Amino acid sequence: MKKISFFVFVLMIICLMSGCKGMKGYNTYESVYKTYNEMESYSATVCVTAYSNNSENKYTLKQFYKAPDMQRSEYVSQAGGGSITVINGDKGKIFSDYSSSPVALEKVDIKEKDYLMLQTFFKIYYSSEETAVTTSGNNSKGKITLVAQTGDSNPYKKTAELIIDKESLKPIEMTITGFDGKPSLRIEYNEFELNPELDNKLFE
Repeated sequence: MKKISFFVFVLMIICLMSGCKGMKGYNTYESVYKTYNEMESYSATVCVTAYSNNSENKYTLKQFYKAPDMQRSEYVSQAGGGSITVINGDKGKIFSDYSSSPVALEKVDIKEKDYLMLQTFFKIYYSSEETAVTTSGNNSKGKITLVAQTGDSNPYKKTAELIIDKESLKPIEMTITGFDGKPSLRIEYNEFELNPELDNKLFE
C-alpha cells in the first residue's frame, strides 16, 4: 500500500508541475464529444471549395440537419439557377430549377457518405480507429483540430479534418484530403446554429 501511495503522490506532483496538460486535453475532447454526440440538429451557411486537376470550384450551400437521418442542402448558382437536395431516412430527391418535377435519388446514393455535412464527420471520427485531437491558443481563446482517417477507398477522401472554435465549440472549417496529401474539399462555416428547431416539412 505504501508503494502505491507513493506512486500516486509522484503522479500528483508531476501533474501539478506540468499544469496537467493531458487532463486539459481530455476535458477539451470531452466538451466536444458532449456537444456533438448529443447534436439533435443544425443549420449552416457554408462556402465549399472543390479541388480537381489544378482547378477550384467554389459555391455556397445552406445546410439543415435533423437527427437521426434527415438533411437538406440548398444550392444557388451565381447564374441564378439552383437546386435542393433532401434526404429523409432511406428516401431522397432533388428539386431543380431546370426540372418541373423532383428527381428521386437511388438508395445507393443516399447511403453514400456526404462529406459536406457535419454529422458525417462526427460519424467518421467516433468510429475511426485512427484519430487525433490538438488545441492551439491560450485558455478558451484558440482552436481545436480533430483529424480522422475516413476508411474510404476513394483516393480523394483519405483524411477528414475539422477545426472548431475553442470558446464557442462552433465549426470553423472542414477539409477532406486525398491519399496524395492534397485537399479535395474544403468547407468553411460562415453561419452556424446548433440544435435549432427545424420543421419536418423542410425534409419532405
